[in-house]
Amino acid sequence: MLVVLFTVQAVAQTTPAKEFTVSIAEPSIVLAPGETKTIDVFVNRSVKYRKAKIKLYIDNKLPNGVTASFERAADSSQADKLILSAKNDAGNYNGTLILKASSARLTKGTMFNLTVGGGNNLSDGR
Repeated sequence: MLVVLFTVQAVAQTTPAKEFTVSIAEPSIVLAPGETKTIDVFVNRSVKYRKAKIKLYIDNKLPNGVTASFERAADSSQADKLILSAKNDAGNYNGTLILKASSARLTKGTMFNLTVGGGNNLSDGR
């Protein structure tokens, strides 16, 4: 199994006046069958949300053979990690997924494109 890890430097973000925002370091991710990638996820919190527990998840159904998990940062000033893995027999796929961040009162999301495999037989994720 091939494992590939990427490190992306956090870009300075303005603290929101209220609530929080969520963004992903790579809005377009390409996975080969058998590959694993780690992508930075940024939850930028206002002062009121600094201590709020925020759950991260993928809102869509993942393509067959692909799994997603999250590694939470030690504190809210650091990037969380989204870990995407494609099994060796994962089918071709190309579609838009939604990464969501949810607190007890509020949910925010951001979209990203995922391509698994390649070639002419890509699913459109529908």
